[in-house]
Amino acid sequence: MNQPTVSQNSKEVYTSFDKLLKALDNFLTILNEEKAAIRKSEIKLIEDVTQKKSESVDEIESISIAIEKDTGRSIPEWFADKTLEGNLQNLIQKAENMTTACHDLNLANGLSINILNNMNSYTLNLVSGKDPDMKTYGSKGQENASKDQRRTLGKA
Repeated sequence: MNQPTVSQNSKEVYTSFDKLLKALDNFLTILNEEKAAIRKSEIKLIEDVTQKKSESVDEIESISIAIEKDTGRSIPEWFADKTLEGNLQNLIQKAENMTTACHDLNLANGLSINILNNMNSYTLNLVSGKDPDMKTYGSKGQENASKDQRRTLGKA
């Protein structure tokens, strides 16, 4: 599968990678929307963006499958081909750079969401008295683990 089934200069290859670039650009825009929603801690907006993100990923996957089917090469094989020249090389390099940028931002957003989730869970557990690390102290000052994880700190 190292040799493409169509000419590397084929208009189909240019058109396919142009579609991929547009889809990646759209995905990057969505990832930036997600980043802004995470900064504001707007859970509803994060959920809405997640749906758009899923649809965008499906589009990118569909285009990638079509490129492999039409050319006989996977996207990573196109990215690894150092024999390409001219406009095709530039187009594929842009696609590779955009893919890397999307991957990095998606990873950063995922880490941010995980941190936000952990902070929210910790706060809820602390307020409700369900913190597994919560310690109590006996009459002689000895440290004891909290025995009743269902106990709350107070009632309204």
